[in-house]
Amino acid sequence: MSAGTLLMFNFQRETADALRLAVSPLGLACREVLPQEHRLPLRALLTGEGPAPSPLAAPAFDDPLLVFSIPDRPALDRLLDLVRPLTRGVLKAVVTPTNLLWTGERLARELFEEHRRLGRR
Repeated sequence: MSAGTLLMFNFQRETADALRLAVSPLGLACREVLPQEHRLPLRALLTGEGPAPSPLAAPAFDDPLLVFSIPDRPALDRLLDLVRPLTRGVLKAVVTPTNLLWTGERLARELFEEHRRLGRR
């Protein structure tokens, strides 16, 4: 059984590498989401099943986004403690039954709007 997956959208190479190193003790899979994959459902990104991305698609958004698919709350808490120093100011989300079918683009849009409403951005 997988310990979980970390989806990384729009991270610079050095930050993505640092995140991989930081979470390696937890046995998580880390996946950098390519800009042309922003419009694929999270489920497809996590399973590898679903439509192929268009190689010509432009990025749907530019800000870094970290999406956690973690099986339990204690594991999520440990993960958040590990990545916090590397991801200050980065939008973060947990995969839920509702957003599993959303695209990365939609999830980012929802998070940006929520942060705007709360006065965080």
